[in-house]
Amino acid sequence: MPKTDDLILFAQVVELGSFSKAADANGLTNSVVSKRIARLEKELGSTLIHRTTRRLTLSEAGQVLYQRARLVALAAQEAFDAVTGYSQSLQGHIRMSVPTISGELLLAEAVANFVNCIRLFRWICRWRIVSWT
Repeated sequence: MPKTDDLILFAQVVELGSFSKAADANGLTNSVVSKRIARLEKELGSTLIHRTTRRLTLSEAGQVLYQRARLVALAAQEAFDAVTGYSQSLQGHIRMSVPTISGELLLAEAVANFVNCIRLFRWICRWRIVSWT
């Protein structure tokens, strides 16, 4: 069975229009990209890309595969994006001690704006009246 990475690389080659641009985008050499596309073609038993020195054109099988490979690449990117947010989101506790008047007049609005900006944030507020006498 062909590797999913090769399928995604194939979609990138088609979208970028060249092996060298796909190689640059992935930190690979041109020969590695060429070998991986050749491996994909061999495993599928079909020529996917007709290559000339000036341009690439998709075969009929390449067009069919590209439509599905594009969906695989999009699904993979959406999955990575969904998980990436977990490590980059704010987490933890914020604990504040402020006089009641400052909390009511200044802090309440600032905290509300903060919480509205960051939807995953959970806010628990406890007002404590401190007597100075």
